[in-house]
Amino acid sequence: MVACWDDNYNKVIAVEEIIFGRAQHPNAWVAEVEAIRMKSVCLPFQYKAVSLAILNNKSTLIPLGLYDPQVIASYLAFNHKIGPEETIHEDHLNVVQAKNSYTVPKNIEAYFRGLYQPLQVMHFSSGLIEQILLSKRNQTGAFVSANIRIGNAEIVVVENGKLLFYNSFVIQTPEDFLFYLLYLLEQLKLNPENIAVELMGNIDEQHPIHQLVYKYIRHVSFAKNIESLGISHNIARQPNHRYYTLFSQLLYAK
Repeated sequence: MVACWDDNYNKVIAVEEIIFGRAQHPNAWVAEVEAIRMKSVCLPFQYKAVSLAILNNKSTLIPLGLYDPQVIASYLAFNHKIGPEETIHEDHLNVVQAKNSYTVPKNIEAYFRGLYQPLQVMHFSSGLIEQILLSKRNQTGAFVSANIRIGNAEIVVVENGKLLFYNSFVIQTPEDFLFYLLYLLEQLKLNPENIAVELMGNIDEQHPIHQLVYKYIRHVSFAKNIESLGISHNIARQPNHRYYTLFSQLLYAK
């Protein structure tokens, strides 16, 4: 997804959804992006600033109290295999007081830096986690937010304004997502009868995941627009939750 922000109007003026194939190797992915780029509404142009969100499962949150920049690779290597074609980046999460360490394919970063300057690289979960925490900072109790995308889901749990849990899951069926959600609630001792679950991303009321979750969770809703972000009227008429992660990225980059 691509969003265009206009400083003159102080709002998002365009959103573009681009469907890519499921290329397994970064070289194939770069070739696919280049083939699509010139047909895009937003991508062929130059901008005052560009942020690139990396969407992968190779990320690790490290509390600042435990963080040591000299061993950053060790944090990631504990949970993920780091290939020679990848470089390690980190984001600072001010609200969480943590670092988000993640990998970026070297040729993908080089490709985008060759197109756009200045370019800010971040992990998509950084903005997502920060924005969810900001939206829940004055609320008591526990809340679950789930971002649904093709083949994956991210679950964030906030309790009394603090991050209790974050992880990304590979899902192949709606039942996969339900299993992870119910198991997580059980481990955190959260009651499905009382917990509020908000959904965002590639999902609507007719989506099988929504229909299945609604049978087991009493309080299910869709994420609302981010109030602090200006959005043009045409975009605001779209489902509020669909672009939550994209708009979170914009706010994180600003």
